[in-house]
Amino acid sequence: MPHLKLFPLTLLLALSACTSYQSRPLPEGPGLAMTVPRLTIDKAALRLPGMQPQAFDPSDGLDELEVALLAVANNPQLKVERARVGIGQAQLFAVELLPDPELGLELEHPTDSDPQLSNALGVSLSYPVAELVARSAKRDAATARIQQLDLELVWQEWQVAQQARMLYVRHIEQDGRLEILQEYQRRLEERYASTQRLVQTGDSTLSVAATDLAVQLSVNTDVNVLKRDINGTRDTLLGLLGLDSQVTLRFAEHNPSENATEVDIDEVGMDAVLATLPDRRPDLLALKSGYESQDAQLRKAILEQFPGIGVGLNRGRDTDGLDTVGIGVSLRLPFFSGNRGTIEVEEATREHLWYAYQARLAEAHREIHQLWNERLLLKSQLEQIRNKLPELEQMVIATRKAFDRGNLDNLTYLAIEKSLLEKRLESMQLDENLQELRIGLQTFVGLEANKFAAQVQ
Repeated sequence: MPHLKLFPLTLLLALSACTSYQSRPLPEGPGLAMTVPRLTIDKAALRLPGMQPQAFDPSDGLDELEVALLAVANNPQLKVERARVGIGQAQLFAVELLPDPELGLELEHPTDSDPQLSNALGVSLSYPVAELVARSAKRDAATARIQQLDLELVWQEWQVAQQARMLYVRHIEQDGRLEILQEYQRRLEERYASTQRLVQTGDSTLSVAATDLAVQLSVNTDVNVLKRDINGTRDTLLGLLGLDSQVTLRFAEHNPSENATEVDIDEVGMDAVLATLPDRRPDLLALKSGYESQDAQLRKAILEQFPGIGVGLNRGRDTDGLDTVGIGVSLRLPFFSGNRGTIEVEEATREHLWYAYQARLAEAHREIHQLWNERLLLKSQLEQIRNKLPELEQMVIATRKAFDRGNLDNLTYLAIEKSLLEKRLESMQLDENLQELRIGLQTFVGLEANKFAAQVQ
């Protein structure tokens, strides 16, 4: 049988098409950048909500947008998520490949000693036709799965960018509060030193000095606590940016209006925003793609319940030396299983994903309403404090003059001055909270969301 000579050649060609194995050792270090990397940003592919595209230039200090861009491009966890999208793309590639045919070789040696008998040889070539029936549904499921993975990645990018922007704002505001506290601390130190000299000359009392010292120690504690908070904010931000803990971050002057779009929605506008939320939020779109993928999986399971067909060609020679050629057909009969178990599982999974989408949509509405209501409350509180600050500042000036003239006791003067300091710090804290709520609303509402892509250099 001359065609049997093709069998080794066919086997050799099949083996030559195989992919060779290459090892990839695990990293031995953290792999964090020791300096702020350069980014090349595809502005047409920006995928961050509420952000306006701009050039990435860290030489003049990082602003709010640049911090967000760096976090999305260099965050270690996002690199993991991007690799997960690669798994989905590989799965789609595998699904799109046609099933391989099967080549078989049979050799039968007669046990009878009759010299007229010879070895029986057979060659068969078969193809799993049944696998082609559900191929379209499998491809649809894999395509929807990639969309789901990519949208989940986008949602992770939004959240990482949100956290980076919030940490940036927090760091800037904490530095501002520390500057005010340290200035007040310096004045208290000078005041206490002056009071000690007056006590020695008999022009002041120990009770006044003790009061000055108590206030100074209290402010020292506030300064130390704030320094620890700043250090924690810095370390968290460095980790989010994929930078080593020894990297020194330098920030540009903070101006939120330059880099972010203000979300100011009234009650009527909120209804319109929530109505279009499923078409804009990546997490909801990801769940929708996951549901579509599962629906395709259910269709695939239903198609696979029908009889499976296999077709093959056979060529052989029996022990009498007679050459034969034929065709073979195999048919799987769905008498017992009929793929009913798989269909039940896929239907239950689709039901689960339906309720998961409904729950996420309800949770998204609740979160947005909560942030919106809290923002309205904080804006009112900040406005009240800012309206009272000028009056309180004038009161401190008047009480200082009264204290210098000896018409006001030391404890009352310090209490009024400390009240001004606390209200200034409270005003800055409320402003920080409002900026963080602004960033949170932009993320949860997803306004002005474009695509994002960047390469680290």
